[in-house]
Amino acid sequence: HGIDLRRSMLAAQTATFILDLDEEQIAKSSTLLQQEFQLSEKALLQTIEQSPFFLRAYLDLAFIYQVWDRRFDANKMKQAESILDSAIARFPHNPLPYWSLVGIFIGQGKNEEALQIAEKALALDSHVRMSQLRYLLTLKMTGQIDQTGKTAESFAFLDSTLIEVFTPFFEANLDDETQVESLLFRYYYDA
Repeated sequence: HGIDLRRSMLAAQTATFILDLDEEQIAKSSTLLQQEFQLSEKALLQTIEQSPFFLRAYLDLAFIYQVWDRRFDANKMKQAESILDSAIARFPHNPLPYWSLVGIFIGQGKNEEALQIAEKALALDSHVRMSQLRYLLTLKMTGQIDQTGKTAESFAFLDSTLIEVFTPFFEANLDDETQVESLLFRYYYDA
């Protein structure tokens, strides 16, 4: 279990580090960074094979593929979707792989699919604050602003502090690509 946790944590830290690099830094270290992705991928696939019920490995591998796709290889997003589909099949009652998939679909502009998956994820744990926040974020990111206020009010009935937490996300500028990227990775990283 300790090995699985270390692999997962290192992979997530690698992806987060690479995600935060600017284009000049990425260009200088492209080969090395891609080798880091390959090492992370190999380790996480090994963890999934040896510990198929360690959900974090699936989520971290999907995250690795997302960042890899965004920075180097535009074909990795299919692998992210595939690993999340596997996670959903193995953990059908856990909302986390669903939320990761929502982030991928929004990033690809598949808003209808994102909303459908978000509704499934919310139905699994509609009283959990992070699911409520992710659902509100989904409404914002898919342009369903008119529904966001009403939905937030219904959630606020359950947790009065939710509006305070959601306000910065609601006010985020979706014309700023950095802000959008940051919001998209909220589906994964705040898990």
